[in-house]
Amino acid sequence: MPISTKPGDIAFASILSGAYASAAIALFFLVADALGGRILYTPSLMGQVVLFDTGPADVTAVRLDAFALYSVVHLVAFIGIGSLVTQAYSRSLIPGSGPGLFVFTLGLLTAGTMAVDWVFYPGIIDAIGRLPLALGNGTASATMTAMIYWTFSTKDSASPTEPPTDRSGPSPRTGS
Repeated sequence: MPISTKPGDIAFASILSGAYASAAIALFFLVADALGGRILYTPSLMGQVVLFDTGPADVTAVRLDAFALYSVVHLVAFIGIGSLVTQAYSRSLIPGSGPGLFVFTLGLLTAGTMAVDWVFYPGIIDAIGRLPLALGNGTASATMTAMIYWTFSTKDSASPTEPPTDRSGPSPRTGS
């Protein structure tokens, strides 16, 4: 599969893959929280812990300010992750196509989440739950992979309607 190196393609994939992955995991937790009878709990928990320095065990209620602020932070963070993954993929640093990209992205999200829990906010993984977090990261990884793969799955050409140009020979001279 040809991989585009055009800056516009890379920027497009970086922003959209991160935004789509952020939306996918947010929707996953919206459904999971609703099914658990605690709508908006997970992003509110994250916001309270990350932005308001509340211990995970001390979060008992949904705070809409924490939810709203964390949603913005989450989107920006995922655009950064999308940029990192897209850059690595566009430079062929990730082996394989779809499966390799998915495994790389899932590994990155999982390692990042574990590092955040271990270094900055101990207990946050247990507060969210390991299974929901793994499923949410899997959903985000699949979404990011699909977006990046879709962006780079077409040939790197200007337009399917433009005739091909032959640039192999010398350019014609005009006037003498």
